[in-house]
Amino acid sequence: LAAVRRALPAGDPLGQAPEWLALRAAQRLVPLGGRAVPLLLRALADGRMGKDDGPRRASVAQALAARAGSAPKDERETIHAALAAALGTDDAVVRAAAARALGLCQAKERAADLQLALTTATGAERLAVSEALGMLGSEDALEPLAADPDPTVRATVAQHVTRAATLLTLLNDTDPRISVIAGARLGVLG
Repeated sequence: LAAVRRALPAGDPLGQAPEWLALRAAQRLVPLGGRAVPLLLRALADGRMGKDDGPRRASVAQALAARAGSAPKDERETIHAALAAALGTDDAVVRAAAARALGLCQAKERAADLQLALTTATGAERLAVSEALGMLGSEDALEPLAADPDPTVRATVAQHVTRAATLLTLLNDTDPRISVIAGARLGVLG
C-alpha cells in the first residue's frame, strides 16, 4: 500500500488514509495511466497487503480492468496476463475478481484460462467465471454449465447463450427464474 500511496498526487488525502480506506486509492490510480500499472500489477500479485488482503487485491483487479480499456496493446496484454495469473491465487475473492476483470476488459485470448479456472471454482467464484465467459461470448464454455447445480450459474448461461438447443433445455429448468430468462432470450433471438 505504501507504493500506492506514493503514486497519488501530492497532498491527496488518500495518501494519509488508514488502510481500510486505502483500497480506494487503486481506483484513483487509473487516471495516472500507464505510470500506475506497475504499482497495480505488484499489488495484485504480492498478496502481502495485510489484513483483508483479498478485498484490496480484488479492488486492484477492477482498477486494472478499467485501465486495460484505454491501454496500449502491450500494456493491455500484460494486464490480461496478470489477471489470468491471479486466477490461480489462493484467495477465492481475488480469483473471482480476476475472472470478472478479464470479462470486463474483454480478454478473449484468456477464455481458456477461465475455462481451466472452472475446474476448481466453487460458489461465488464459479458464478464470476461463468459471468466472465458470458461477457467474452464463450458459448462453447458456457453450454456445459446449463446443467450446473447452482441456479445463479444457470441463469448466467441463459442470459448469454444464443443456441436454441441450450435455451430450450433451460426453458424447462426447475427454477422458474431461469425458465423466464431462457424464454425471453428465445423470444428475442427468434
